[in-house]
Amino acid sequence: MRFSMIAAAAVAVVSASSVFAAPIEFDNVPAVLRSSTPIGEPIIHTAVIQANAVYSNVDNIPAGSNVYLNGGAALVASVRTTKLVMDKVTMAPASSFVLGAAAFSIANLNSAAVSARYRIRFYAADGAAGAPGTVIAAVSFAAFSNPGASLNLYTADFTANNITLPSTFWVGALFDNSGATGTTLAQLNNLGQALADPPVIGSSDNTFMWSSTAANTGLAANPAGGNISLTAPAPSNLAFEFAPVPEPTMIGMLPVACLLVARRRK
Repeated sequence: MRFSMIAAAAVAVVSASSVFAAPIEFDNVPAVLRSSTPIGEPIIHTAVIQANAVYSNVDNIPAGSNVYLNGGAALVASVRTTKLVMDKVTMAPASSFVLGAAAFSIANLNSAAVSARYRIRFYAADGAAGAPGTVIAAVSFAAFSNPGASLNLYTADFTANNITLPSTFWVGALFDNSGATGTTLAQLNNLGQALADPPVIGSSDNTFMWSSTAANTGLAANPAGGNISLTAPAPSNLAFEFAPVPEPTMIGMLPVACLLVARRRK
């Protein structure tokens, strides 16, 4: 089953680093549901969603072992929260960029639809031995519902948010029940992310990912946790895609060039 729709999912974005932008927050960025597939069935969709993607690993999602559950749900500041699970990714070409759009996945292994808040995190690989270190950006979507027993692929437009990412970074997500107070710890433990390999653009080591030691909001530098390696054939890579803000076209620059020439003539 495959379909597209707009999910009413506002997000808040926080960027924090001495290298990157000062902390900022944005709302009302929609998530687009690109596909929803029953758990265990092959994922059918376009290999690369965004034509200008600099990293894409949303195509090779196996039909069998294709989900990693975040797990470890517990109360964190009175909010039911899962562990943070991330993957280390490298862009192609290997250069920093301003994030324009991203694709991500949410797996729901509960038999019925469950609402939860999806919270994506970007970390610099500047921790000990290349582990997650500095928080680059934190993006929290308003709680929305995911169909039962399904693997769902979403995209979101971050053009207005001015999030600068390096060529290599850690990215992943956690789930909580903020805005979905009826969602239980057991239901949160049945939410996770899709596994995929190999990336068709960019690269990621498929022998390990990273998980926080316990339930974690993903807002602190050098979070406690460690690498995890899955048993084959499950790849230790999460399904993500990233594209930069498109470069201005030459046509779009012509009015500016003409104005500068006119001013010089005066």
